[in-house]
Amino acid sequence: MGYGIVVLAALVAHAPGYAISFFDSDEGAIATVGMVVGRGGVLYRDVIDRKPPIPGLVYAVRSS
Repeated sequence: MGYGIVVLAALVAHAPGYAISFFDSDEGAIATVGMVVGRGGVLYRDVIDRKPPIPGLVYAVRSS
């Protein structure tokens, strides 16, 4: 029962994102860093971002 409430709350919280398509450039940059590093690229040689490297590296680990 508790998990159902959490799932329902998450769906309600994300409902605007399902109805309206938007692009967040920060998320796009983090995803790009993660994809390049996940495919064997080297951070700050093959891909550069102005933000700290942790989010991109986490994305690379999760996507591989």
